[in-house]
Amino acid sequence: MDKFKELFQTYPFNLTNDQLKENLIQIQNKADKNKTKEAYKLCFSCIDLTTLNVTDTDESIATMAEKVNQFKSAYPEMPDVAALCVYPALVPAMKAALKSDLPIASVAAGFPASQTFIEIKIAETSMAVMEGAKEIDVVIPVGKFMTDKFEEIREEMEEIKAACNGAHLKV
Repeated sequence: MDKFKELFQTYPFNLTNDQLKENLIQIQNKADKNKTKEAYKLCFSCIDLTTLNVTDTDESIATMAEKVNQFKSAYPEMPDVAALCVYPALVPAMKAALKSDLPIASVAAGFPASQTFIEIKIAETSMAVMEGAKEIDVVIPVGKFMTDKFEEIREEMEEIKAACNGAHLKV
């Protein structure tokens, strides 16, 4: 918490309600100007279409992939999403069912809590990439962050990045 106190001392938040209201109006006015078909298409193309349900199965992944496979013919004017994101063990099912070259992303490294051994994080990351994931999504160990173990986090992220073997790492 000291880091947050230090942050707020460095960047004090002392707006009045009227100033805050004016800032929100300005943001809304800018947003209104961006309500265009092109802006929405750009937003759509930045989405990682994700399923991280405890009930996910090879069959449910195949169903998701089939919907993605049919998307272009149903909506030819729309761009594809950025990636399809699944649990590591379901990367092979997505790869087998997907008929396009959309990248497959996978959560890994003890996602979402990051509360496991570094060896498990490395193995899970490597295996997801080996199975076809082009992107790995991880969460830093928040407990280490809150206790100022920044060097440990850096070292861990370097090891996970190496395990990505060229796949994109998103932290």
